[in-house]
Amino acid sequence: MPMIHFSATHFVSALLILCYSSAQADVPVPPRVLNPTSIEEAWNVIRLATANVDQLLREGRASEVSDQVALCSPALRLIARTPTPHFDQTRRDDQTMRAARSINLMARDSMAGNQAGVEAVFIEWKKCLQELAVGFNAKVLNGEVFYCVDRPEVAVMEDGSVCSVCQRRLHPRRIPYSFVYVEPGAHSVKVTANVSKEMVSGQKVEGKLTMRNLKGEPIKKDDLMVTHSKEVHLIIADSGLQDYQLTHASPTETAGDFTFSFTPMVSANYRLWVAVVPCATGLQEYVRIDLGSSKSETPLPASEPSMVTNVDGYQFQLTIPKGSRFVSSGKAGEMQMIRLRVIDAQGQPVTVLEPFLNAFAHVTGIYEDQTTVFQLHPMGGDIISDQLRGGPDLSFKFYAPRAGTVRLFSTVRVGGKSITAPFVLRIDP
Repeated sequence: MPMIHFSATHFVSALLILCYSSAQADVPVPPRVLNPTSIEEAWNVIRLATANVDQLLREGRASEVSDQVALCSPALRLIARTPTPHFDQTRRDDQTMRAARSINLMARDSMAGNQAGVEAVFIEWKKCLQELAVGFNAKVLNGEVFYCVDRPEVAVMEDGSVCSVCQRRLHPRRIPYSFVYVEPGAHSVKVTANVSKEMVSGQKVEGKLTMRNLKGEPIKKDDLMVTHSKEVHLIIADSGLQDYQLTHASPTETAGDFTFSFTPMVSANYRLWVAVVPCATGLQEYVRIDLGSSKSETPLPASEPSMVTNVDGYQFQLTIPKGSRFVSSGKAGEMQMIRLRVIDAQGQPVTVLEPFLNAFAHVTGIYEDQTTVFQLHPMGGDIISDQLRGGPDLSFKFYAPRAGTVRLFSTVRVGGKSITAPFVLRIDP
């Protein structure tokens, strides 16, 4: 039988198919990350993704490493097929092959949840990169990519550039270290809010947000990434977590000012979380603001896990698959899957869920102490056609940062009407 030989380029191309399947779940990265057009851009992707793997391993989140190493495959493929002047190509092929094998092994151990295995291979990966870097100058290895927020396909390597199409300032391109949950750190955005009145049930409230960076400079619309079709999303809930609303804020002609409105369903204090992704960091931030001055707080009712909810004639079922069975509680510090099913009044699965903010469902989690929030979107990426329909089952990647009780609010749209279903989920240590 004749022996079949694969070049380094063929090996890395095949590896991309293997690894990329794990990165299909709602990955908000610019398209050129998966299609670098220059050696400088390829090394930029590898450098950023490698730093992200290091961050994930420090947080004990090996199961998410496969998403990051998948992003390295196209970059490594470009390096493999591009000759390096005054450098032996046979040696380069060997280096690339060993780096590709490291990606393969990290992806395998990541999908198996093997933290120790990923850590061991990650050491080898970094050694491979050191060897692979020989022959490239520092400018190539450490170059920054600057891109247009509105047109991410526009990307250059020169700082201070503007978009060739819209003439807007380009921002350094960043890859989030997690596509599921980012540990909250020091905010890079400061937000103050002014509202028109106290929170009274049934009375519309209009508000203005003023956003500044840490230097006190206004944060403009162009300084924020667009996620699910908007720059500024708002999570609004009363202090008793009985009224939950998901909306957004719109920019004004005054730099740094955004307006919003909502109608409270209860007379109580409210809390507002401003959800933004600054271009400067590429990381999701939730800035909390308290609205209202009432001294009385609505006590949280006793909450047992609740995985089935009936709203407006529809039944919403939340399940967490574990092996061959379903469980009613999550586990802190582990990547898990959650499945949402919607059934109509006749007991039939609903298959006509409509796109809302580029998704068939939006799930917000708020811990009962109201210090931690997170948002989930169905696997599969943004829904960009209004003609598409989804359901009855939607799957979400879910990471609970700590133990406690979480209120989940799932919003879908059917027949042009938004419906929100509440759940209670217990997160075990």
